[in-house]
Amino acid sequence: MEDLRLGRSLALFALLLLCELLIFVAPLFLQGTIKAIAQVCIAVVFLLFAWWMRIREPRSNHFYVVFAFFIGAFVTLMESLLTLSGLVSSSSVAGGLFWQISATVVIIIPIVLLTRISGTNMGGIYLQRGRIGSGLLIGLSTFLFMMILTLVYPTGASMLFSIRDDITHAEVLSLMPIVVTFVLLNGLKEELWFRGIFLKKLAVLLGAWPSNILTAFVFSLAHVGVSYTPVLLVFLGISFLLGLAWGYVMQKTNSVVGSALFHGAMDIPVILGIFSFM
Repeated sequence: MEDLRLGRSLALFALLLLCELLIFVAPLFLQGTIKAIAQVCIAVVFLLFAWWMRIREPRSNHFYVVFAFFIGAFVTLMESLLTLSGLVSSSSVAGGLFWQISATVVIIIPIVLLTRISGTNMGGIYLQRGRIGSGLLIGLSTFLFMMILTLVYPTGASMLFSIRDDITHAEVLSLMPIVVTFVLLNGLKEELWFRGIFLKKLAVLLGAWPSNILTAFVFSLAHVGVSYTPVLLVFLGISFLLGLAWGYVMQKTNSVVGSALFHGAMDIPVILGIFSFM
């Protein structure tokens, strides 16, 4: 009986993992219009399946899980369309910040609206105060630590991230306000996008830790195509561990605040490195 139960749990974990991989990882291997068409198809399939689940089992939690996959697929499509449109360029520091603002808007607003439409309150995606004191303590302490470390030793992360060797402290100081704005937006956006939508829904089926492991694994693989690190496998491993930490903070504080600040903190050397070459 225990073996049967374990087998079912592993099969369910594999199925849910496959769904997230379809949303976040599979499109990385496609480009342009083909990528957008594939993402439209994925979003439509999840929407139709969620609608079918709502009719077939109106009181089941399964609808909310499938609808969460639809939300994830839809906002991922929106981000791809923003890039494909060419309306926003990230070839300069100002352009990169404007792209981040635009991407944050086209991801967070649909997440909030579609969550409301599904009948779930904002607490269902951790968009609430929760244990705000613990969240701020974790988030602000890591953010201040990384910001000070980057200001004092800007090339310290060059083994993991590509940072211009001759960058001066004056340049770092001039870039820091934009870097801070960028990473705060990115932290909030990605924590809602990769974790906030899914953690509570998946936890109903899998439990807290398995759902955190699943989302952290997908988050790590979603970075497989990045070009800002010379040691991709090491970076993916660190991304997985950080994903676990951010998910744990989100679950324990019952809010996105702490994990978003913590996430933004760890992005500071990454974004500084990218901007240093612009």
